[in-house]
Amino acid sequence: RVAKETLSLAESKVLKTDQRVFDSAWQEYVNHATMKVMQAEQDKTRSERTHEEKSKLYIECEQQRVTLQRTLKRAITKAKPYFEAKARAEDELQ
Repeated sequence: RVAKETLSLAESKVLKTDQRVFDSAWQEYVNHATMKVMQAEQDKTRSERTHEEKSKLYIECEQQRVTLQRTLKRAITKAKPYFEAKARAEDELQ
């Protein structure tokens, strides 16, 4: 957003002058601002793609967890007292 505002400001300053002579410094400034905007858009696109991939992976893992929890419900129930006792014993040792 800041890069877009900077670019807009630079372009408006260049266009406000009556002579519309392109100063090389201003042209460089506008080019730099344009490159920043393009880089920000690329970063945004890359972040959106990564977020989408991670979200899909999370959904798959969550579905697998639910499936395993359903299929192994009896084993989990039987093993739960053991792991609770183990955790208590480890807490006492520390």
